[in-house]
Amino acid sequence: MRKLHRLILLLLVSLVSVSVLASDKKGEEDFFTIIGTGQNGQGHPIVEVTVYSKKNPTKYAQDLVLKDAVTGAMFNGIESTKSSAFQKPIIKNADVKVTKAAFFEAFDREQQYLRFATLVPQSLSVMKNKSTKKYEATASVIIDTEALRKYLEEKNIIEGFESLW
Repeated sequence: MRKLHRLILLLLVSLVSVSVLASDKKGEEDFFTIIGTGQNGQGHPIVEVTVYSKKNPTKYAQDLVLKDAVTGAMFNGIESTKSSAFQKPIIKNADVKVTKAAFFEAFDREQQYLRFATLVPQSLSVMKNKSTKKYEATASVIIDTEALRKYLEEKNIIEGFESLW
């Protein structure tokens, strides 16, 4: 009987190990980084966005970088550098992405993010990193965070300052 319990335990541990390894493979999906590099003349943040992808994103790199810039400003915030201050995420509750999934699916599908992000001319580059074997699409993007915040308030995704009174 003890041998049977040990065998079952060994099988369970093996299955858990295999599922963890499989989830690590899934974790190799595309991801991005967003770092503040300054502000333009109107006070909008300028960010450097780098998208890491297993597939060559050259055909759709501009759209991908703009989308991730807005997504980063909404959910991650903008990391600071010497020339820019840290900006908190516009959406403080990450659960909103799940609870308002229909809004965000339509936001992406209808490319609404293009209203709030502008590519800095000649800043887009795509290269393959030889060590990671992933493609990197990098560009400087200007994000109109105030217009984005106002839009999210109008769509009742976040609460505006008026709701505090």
